[in-house]
Amino acid sequence: MSKTIAVIGRPNVGKSALVNALLNRREVPISDNPGLTRDRNYAHFETSSGNEYLLIDTGGLIFNSGDTLNDKVNLQAEVAIDQADLILFVTDIKEGCMPVDEEIADKLRKTSKPVILVVNKADSPSLTLAGTDFYKLGYKNIIAVSALHKRNIYDLIEIFEKLMPSPGDGKKERHMHTLCITGKPNVGKSTLLNTLLGQERVIVDEKPGTTRNPARSYMDINDDRWRIIDLAGLHRKRRGKEVEEIISMVVARKEIEKSDVCILMLDLTKPLTFQDKRIASWIIESSSAVIVVGNKVDITEEYTSEIAEAYRMGLYAEMPYLNFAPFIMISAKEGYGLKKIFSELKRIMESYYKVISDEELGALIKKLIKKRPPPPVASERPSVIKFYQKHPAPPVFNMGVKHHRVDKIPQHWKNYIKNSIRKEFGFYGVPLELKIYRERRK
Repeated sequence: MSKTIAVIGRPNVGKSALVNALLNRREVPISDNPGLTRDRNYAHFETSSGNEYLLIDTGGLIFNSGDTLNDKVNLQAEVAIDQADLILFVTDIKEGCMPVDEEIADKLRKTSKPVILVVNKADSPSLTLAGTDFYKLGYKNIIAVSALHKRNIYDLIEIFEKLMPSPGDGKKERHMHTLCITGKPNVGKSTLLNTLLGQERVIVDEKPGTTRNPARSYMDINDDRWRIIDLAGLHRKRRGKEVEEIISMVVARKEIEKSDVCILMLDLTKPLTFQDKRIASWIIESSSAVIVVGNKVDITEEYTSEIAEAYRMGLYAEMPYLNFAPFIMISAKEGYGLKKIFSELKRIMESYYKVISDEELGALIKKLIKKRPPPPVASERPSVIKFYQKHPAPPVFNMGVKHHRVDKIPQHWKNYIKNSIRKEFGFYGVPLELKIYRERRK
């Protein structure tokens, strides 16, 4: 297993920016406004020397605020400190050593973990540790960096590589699948993640919008390694959005696009909304596999298999583009139905990586064309010359057609081919993409 590094500090000192600088990519959303990060956020990264680490980004520590949400953020940071092998204690060189920095230092002295004091926002060479009061915190390992300009980031990596020269057993991490939990605010996404993990991994609150950043966690499911991402609740478009909300929406769409499987969570106690359908369309556009999960079955008046089937049929009637997706009803709070998620994931991944031979596809397309040939386009019937699977994960099929206007082949015939492939070869829970191109023959 990789060694774990927790990034700790008060709000708005650049903890998430530091994580992005270490990863050399914008993994975590950042904002000038404090409080964007609330949950523990995990990310793997590998140094140039081949050492692998697991970073934990945390929300800003605020003591004695009397705010319940701040107390939950502090608890998330405390869990990260407990899980860490090393701690990066981040401060702000422009603001100097603040009383809350001293409180955090006192807290960290109670642990036996090694600590590196990272004085951030040293954005120019003139900003150095000389003349500052950070040395009074008593840390041996202290460095001034600029996460924004990546100044002294490699020097920081060298320090923690010396403190942890042998991260883990030297084995490479297994290939990870990505599962994205998405839906509109307050449908129970964070509760589902916490129940799956068996711990309060993300903050749950009755107020919608508690989750702001994608919260990444890791677990083994069906002998496979999974990265699980809890997305912030996606709001309907409206004027006057806060910048953090806009950032969250942009990041959410990117996470959906990168996911192997998405769980679309719906609230069974409320009717389908425009936003439910909008999120579903994003998933379809991303070519991710999908499981539709109806949550809060524990507070519906009654639950029977007939009610579940009626809800499923109503769902597919309103969102026919999801008719390939399995639908299950759960209670994230009570844990009901969660084993079904695991079994559905196993079936879906078998289909996700399924490869069909050219011979099998050739035999199928002959049968399909004989039964229902492509309709004439511009007074000429297209002729299928080639048909093969381009790649799995997600499954994409290429069809070479002899015709000068392949873009005019009607969608209903394409759907006929895709639906036939799904039925013939048992593709389950995954979207199938059919790409038709003009085949030129001499």
